Amino acid sequence: MPDFRGGVLDLDGVVVDTEALHLEATMMVFDRHGLSMPGDDPGAWIGRTDRDIFNEVLEKAGRHDLDVDSLLSRKHDVYGEIVHRIQAIPGSRDFIRAVAASPLRLGLATSSERINQQRAFDALGLDGFFDAVVTATDVTRTKPDPEPYRLAVERLKLEPSDCFVVEDSFNGVRSARDAGCHAIGLSTSFSEERLLAAGALKVVHSFDELYDYVGVRKGDH
Repeated sequence: MPDFRGGVLDLDGVVVDTEALHLEATMMVFDRHGLSMPGDDPGAWIGRTDRDIFNEVLEKAGRHDLDVDSLLSRKHDVYGEIVHRIQAIPGSRDFIRAVAASPLRLGLATSSERINQQRAFDALGLDGFFDAVVTATDVTRTKPDPEPYRLAVERLKLEPSDCFVVEDSFNGVRSARDAGCHAIGLSTSFSEERLLAAGALKVVHSFDELYDYVGVRKGDH
């Protein structure tokens, strides 16, 4: 097994079960303006930022009459109205506490804006467990670009090869892989086959499968 010194978690789909909530809020805004997600694979959007998605949708629809910032603001407002339905991915909070109590350093790298990252932390009581947090607000190039994970590892003061990453999307796995981290897929959003094809070195189906692999004792908190 690899000898890790730290780890970085994605947020949506790994720590919190919010992918469906984000899509619901986005579609409410899109429906109001006659917009729709292009393409046949909704999974292609998972792991990307709202701004990237909105810009691409408006460009493909030729809707230059609409302002991206205004649509994003409305999406964040709608999400805020339904965020009370947020739930933790089973086992994520216990795993976070166990890693935080171990010698490993722990970071988070998310495509969500900081406001939504903080909403999730507030809802689940996660403040104080992470040594570094990177959001879409902190980077210029977002997943699948490796910048988010490179920045998270830099803030942890570790080398990418010393860190595992837990991701639920193929965009996130690619980001972690290209950053030089040990990418682990969590099959909450995609199949094991798709995560492996994206470059995951291992795929797990629950947090219980991660403890021994990353060198953390379950209940070590």
